[in-house]
Amino acid sequence: VGVLLKTGMNVAVLHYIGKMIEYLIPQDIPKFNKMTLLCVAVSLCQSGAVELMNWGQRQLMMGMRDALTSSLLSRFYHHRNFYTLLGTQRRVSDPEQRMADDVEAFTEVFSETLTKILSPAIDVIYFSFALARYTGIAGVVGLWGYLLASLGIYKVILPEYDYFIKEEQSLQGKFKFVHGRVRTHAESVAFFGGGERE
Repeated sequence: VGVLLKTGMNVAVLHYIGKMIEYLIPQDIPKFNKMTLLCVAVSLCQSGAVELMNWGQRQLMMGMRDALTSSLLSRFYHHRNFYTLLGTQRRVSDPEQRMADDVEAFTEVFSETLTKILSPAIDVIYFSFALARYTGIAGVVGLWGYLLASLGIYKVILPEYDYFIKEEQSLQGKFKFVHGRVRTHAESVAFFGGGERE
């Protein structure tokens, strides 16, 4: 509902801005002032719609967090899994704290991602229908063809950021390893000189 209200208010603001320009050109000041006040009022309502959307996102996050936490904890304590995990997996010293942190991070990212996907999707669908009303299906197909062709060209000419990120992570890992090694063997490096890495 918040996403739909935000999209509707956005359309209304654009409509009133167009009306403002329409009344500004012939210098119809009373109607221009009226449209300005309407535009400000709708903008305030749009802020309320955004807050409603954020409230819904927080409610979704809290509900998911509670449900996921209770489900995971019931599985965690079922059939003495808690003691089994503590006895066999010494490397996880605080599994319940790790579980709580991971559930918190997952639900926060999931609720934000859902809103960020839903809002542009509704905007695109609405504006595609509005464009079809004014230009017909040919205009929508032409615009979508242009956008998809642009996306394809960007995909071809832009560098692979995945490669650069992996390369940076690899270099950071090597640097941390060598830095730790130099700190551990600082005296021997100082007296005898280090190898190529040092």
